Amino acid sequence: MSLLPSENKLFPKLSVIFFLFVCYSGNTYAQATFEMVIPKQKIHNSSYDKIRFLDSRTDTGSMGTVQVGMLNRRAQVVVNRPLKEQIIAVFNALIDSSARTGTLIFQLRQLSFAETTTAMKETGYCYIRAKLYRANEDSYAEVGKLDTLISFNAMDVTRRLFKEGNGMLTKFIADHMISTESSGSPVSDRDIIQIDSVEKSKINLYTTPKYTDGLYVNYASFKAQTPDYIDVSYSFKDDFITQAEVKDNQGQGVELKESYALVYKGKPYILTDYGIYPLRREGDTFCFIGILMARDFSNTGYFEVKLDHLNGVFISYRQIGKKELKLKIKSGEIPPPRNYPDYSHDDY
Repeated sequence: MSLLPSENKLFPKLSVIFFLFVCYSGNTYAQATFEMVIPKQKIHNSSYDKIRFLDSRTDTGSMGTVQVGMLNRRAQVVVNRPLKEQIIAVFNALIDSSARTGTLIFQLRQLSFAETTTAMKETGYCYIRAKLYRANEDSYAEVGKLDTLISFNAMDVTRRLFKEGNGMLTKFIADHMISTESSGSPVSDRDIIQIDSVEKSKINLYTTPKYTDGLYVNYASFKAQTPDYIDVSYSFKDDFITQAEVKDNQGQGVELKESYALVYKGKPYILTDYGIYPLRREGDTFCFIGILMARDFSNTGYFEVKLDHLNGVFISYRQIGKKELKLKIKSGEIPPPRNYPDYSHDDY
């Protein structure tokens, strides 16, 4: 069974995350303010009477966009008060006089909002990644982690989206204020500050000296470097892979419901609905250039994309203009576009 990019079922899931991380530089938007609500509840006998905030987001200046007004004008999510002040205010409101002496470390790694509109409904998304640590004398112990994507449909989602994000953050703190149980070994200041590097040092994809040939149906197998299919044949055009055919142990063709990546002659590639793209490594980050759906879901564009090392989602951080794209195609860095109106093969 031939595996064509159009048969890949992975993109609908990843497009949501891509939408959350799309780069907004150079664009003018209205603004929508995210403000955490001070909770009325109290946590009795809290194990902590202080909290420290550590902002470890890759882009601390971007929290995504939402849609406001009758015309669904796109608005950039901003804060009037720094998130550090808001998190500390929420924590201080939760404790009472019964709180014991102790310090809780709140590490924010991602907080992004997004909305899409189709037909008569809007869909809201809020992606949060955070960790909590208990501060010891000379080390820290992880007491909780949060890595979740909130999504729901409604006629108007912005207010509820902010409410859901606020509630999730507040609950995450409140749920871990009493227990001091930790998961894993104690970590140092360096471990927390360089958490991405520490995590990558435990992933085979980032430590292996040689990538294993084969096809990987999801990021779990790709990061473990355990291909799901070894018997793979390829078709080429202009020295780029355009099609892959996989077979099972009996030599029969396999129809894949999903696919993620492949490695051919030691070189990794990413599979998307729009093509098969070479994957490159820059330092300890994996990147590729490829066509993805634009943020309004009405057209496509070429973007610089990196992989999230924990879950493998595509994080777009820069759109590539046609002039730069033309140079990259002529140099052989990326394959020429196929059958997309905005990127006619005749232009290259």
